[in-house]
This record gives sequence, structure tokens and C-alpha cells, in this order.
Amino acid sequence: MALKTAARCVVCMRLMTVHSWRTRKKMLSVSSVFQDAAVRSGLTVSLKKTEVLLQPADRLICSWPAIMPGGTAFPAVERFCYLGSTMSADANVDDDVSSCIAEASQSFGRLLKRLWDDHGIRLETKVAVYKAAILTILLYGSESWVLYRRHIRKLEHFHSTCEMTR
Repeated sequence: MALKTAARCVVCMRLMTVHSWRTRKKMLSVSSVFQDAAVRSGLTVSLKKTEVLLQPADRLICSWPAIMPGGTAFPAVERFCYLGSTMSADANVDDDVSSCIAEASQSFGRLLKRLWDDHGIRLETKVAVYKAAILTILLYGSESWVLYRRHIRKLEHFHSTCEMTR
């Protein structure tokens, strides 16, 4: 039962993290409700680790004062790491795309001698490993990316380079 409660609270925290709040008052209200629910469930929210990422619609520098539920100030940051992805105030995914390409390239390189250069392994097997291992690493977190042509070109370049090697 405690595991289900913990999972629900993680989901709530995730929604709280990525949801865009219109007002400071609404954010304070929701964070207080979340903190109360966590306490009732026997969970502890680390207020020291909590940060606020502001994404103003007009792209101006937002100067909200620190949000303070329970007397702990949440600092406003320009970017932070969430579940392995870098979230930024301007929704720029350049760092995420580059790091996924670098990680996929490392994994592809580690399999170079054992798989890609081995002529005894069928092409279908190599393609299946590529789809299961390399593409998974390459596209990790991509469902939240806002891609531009430059990102797509980088991803396609990596993919075509791998195809030539196979």
C-alpha cells in the first residue's frame, strides 16, 4: 500500500514540476496541498532540493520572489535536471539532443567489434539490436522535446552514420 502511495506522490510531484502555473498564489496553494498529502501518506518532501523553473510566456526575465511554502524558499533556476533530461526556461533542447547522441554513439562504439564488424551475425539481428539498444538511448526523453530542423538534422546524421557502419 505504501508503494502505491509513493508512486502517486511521485506522479503528483512530476505534474507539479512540469505544469505551468499562472500565478504565484496558485503555485503556493498547490504546493501546500501536495506537501500536506505527502505528510498524511507518511512521505517526506525534500524542500531543500525543490526548485522552481519559471517559463514566462512573453520571454521576459521573470522576477517572481522565491516561493515559500512552509517557510522554505524555493529558488528560481534557469535549468535543472529532471529524470535525466535537462529542463530549461527557454525550452531549449540542444543539450539533451547532444547528450543523447553522445551516449548512443558510445553504445554503438562499444558494440563495434562484437556485433557490427562480425560478419557471422545476420543483418536482421544487427538491426534488431540497433533498434532495441541504440535507438532507445538516442531517443530517450524525446517525447518532451520541441525539435527544430537543426535537431532533426543532427539526429538523422547520427542515424545515417550508424547505417553506413552496419
